[in-house]
Amino acid sequence: MREADKYLELFRGRWRYVWRVPKAVSNLDTRGKLQIALVTSSLDVARIRRDAMEDADTL
Repeated sequence: MREADKYLELFRGRWRYVWRVPKAVSNLDTRGKLQIALVTSSLDVARIRRDAMEDADTL
């Protein structure tokens, strides 16, 4: 996997943003793996949407 595609997963022709719950908060969120559909088949659009979500997660 290329670094540019980090946290992206292709599922049935559509891209998803996928990441794991950090161990520090795993006792609060037991799902383990989180997935959000990016509702696109375009890798370029998926990267833009992933970057926006990643920025929102780090605030």
